[in-house]
Amino acid sequence: MKQISNKDYEAYQQYQTDKLHGRIIDRYEYCGHTVSCKSVSASYKSKKHIRIPKDEWLIFNPENGEFMDNPGGQGYESGSSWSRGQSWALYGFVLSYILSGKAEYLDAAKRVANYFISQCCDDWLPRCDFRQPEEDRILDNAAGNIAACGLIELARQLPEREGKRYFDAALCILKAQEADAANWAEDDPAIFTKCTVAYHSPEGRHITMTYADYFFIEAVNKLRGEELLFWNP
Repeated sequence: MKQISNKDYEAYQQYQTDKLHGRIIDRYEYCGHTVSCKSVSASYKSKKHIRIPKDEWLIFNPENGEFMDNPGGQGYESGSSWSRGQSWALYGFVLSYILSGKAEYLDAAKRVANYFISQCCDDWLPRCDFRQPEEDRILDNAAGNIAACGLIELARQLPEREGKRYFDAALCILKAQEADAANWAEDDPAIFTKCTVAYHSPEGRHITMTYADYFFIEAVNKLRGEELLFWNP
């Protein structure tokens, strides 16, 4: 067995200590703040909790209850509008309605869908954050494809005339993103090339993501009439 020198061992200990300190500093609770809205469940009876994106947390000063911040997380800034978070909400509320039959979930899905459509209908290419500077053309194909799946499923739950708006929006998003960013080279395993991990992550801008391709394929199969509900527990 290879012997570890005292110098290497001390360096390893310092690394672990710094790592621990970093985790503590990153945890608002450990710094004395109160953090709300970190997770949500379909009902108070459910033991399954869905983690809320960090940019949607609410942070309060415990001494006086004063609102302090809701961090930007993967979006542009505090209080901004990360598009992939919106797309998860859209598809998630539709699925919650399908599985529970509760009208409030359908209403929530429609409200998120209306907002999502209003923010990208100029060219149907969702930005990483709907409130990022206009001159920044940082896109997120993953957000668009996830939202398209939710819009198609939402349209299925509504009367034809009402659902047509959501169905047409899904088609517009899929067509625009395919024309703008799809790579169909046979020797490349990825399709969509303009996915973004986070707004303030230059190395994570306009990259490929497996689930962006997955949700595009799921959406296409939905358009072909297949009843796909892979997320049904």
